[in-house]
Amino acid sequence: MPFDSKTYRREYQRKWRKLHPERNRELDKRNKEKRREKNKILHKWWFLRKMHNMSKEDFEYLFQNQNGKCAICNSNLSSKICVDHNHKTGKVRGLLCNTCNMSLGGFEDNEDLLKKAIKYLKESD
Repeated sequence: MPFDSKTYRREYQRKWRKLHPERNRELDKRNKEKRREKNKILHKWWFLRKMHNMSKEDFEYLFQNQNGKCAICNSNLSSKICVDHNHKTGKVRGLLCNTCNMSLGGFEDNEDLLKKAIKYLKESD
């Protein structure tokens, strides 16, 4: 069926959706899921640019440079990858797994607290 104009096409689609409500819901759901996935990815790159002034290429370089592993515990980085940065200067230090990132955050990047924690662990054995 030829489409001569946008108006005609819109009208045809409107009628089709009315005649095929189940198929239309199925297509809407599939398209919504595709858009959600695409938006997640776009948001990730937008967030890296805004928060860390980091491009997709910078991120991929860090990831490759660390062989896809956490900079602290050396576990494989999977879905929840954290960009570690100095909170005073904003300089990116590396990529961490969520556990290591939360641990550093708990110590507020304070070396003295980390040393005390290490000492505590050694003494308690």
